[in-house]
Amino acid sequence: MSEHDPTGYSSHGVSPHRLNALSDAVFAIAMTLMALEITETLPDHLPIRDHTDALLLQLLSYALGFLILGLFWSTHQAQSHYTAHTDRVHTWLKIAFLFFVALIPVAASLLNKAIHEPSSILVYGITLTGAASMNLAQWTYATAGRRLVRNDLETRVVRRIQRRLIIVIAAYFVVMAVSFWNPLVSVGMFMLMHLVAVFIPAAPPETGPDADEVPAGG
Repeated sequence: MSEHDPTGYSSHGVSPHRLNALSDAVFAIAMTLMALEITETLPDHLPIRDHTDALLLQLLSYALGFLILGLFWSTHQAQSHYTAHTDRVHTWLKIAFLFFVALIPVAASLLNKAIHEPSSILVYGITLTGAASMNLAQWTYATAGRRLVRNDLETRVVRRIQRRLIIVIAAYFVVMAVSFWNPLVSVGMFMLMHLVAVFIPAAPPETGPDADEVPAGG
């Protein structure tokens, strides 16, 4: 009996290269949409000097969204380095993650239009929480019993990435709670926590022979 089914999966899984290519494409499109949003929401009948404040606000929102997308992609890059195979469950968990990634520009657009409203912060926070949660789910599934990851993957790397995602999810809940008190403070917290995350590698350096191939990861 063949180990392959009509979908192309086998008992040993398949190469994750096409899934990684899809992920890169979704991130690239989401980042591009973030930039397009800046000009599309500005009034056409007014010169730039008459809506400088609105432009600066949108630039801030764009910087925050681009930073967040960059950090999600960086963590995804580090995870992909350790993933040797994928299967049906893992593929759909990754697609669920990409679903929330694709929604980030939409949530950022809402934030641009209603930055003083707690509801816009909640939509933003729920979108980011969904992305981080699905990322944690696919990583936990892939590493459970070393189901889909490289045999030389160190346990400390698995736990480091899991711990990072759990902390991020908890922080998102705190920021959403703060939005009911002061939405602008919560936006500042979003910016601060992600700026700090830039300087914290997604995964610790490897100690094995392939250490030089490990992406830095944000």
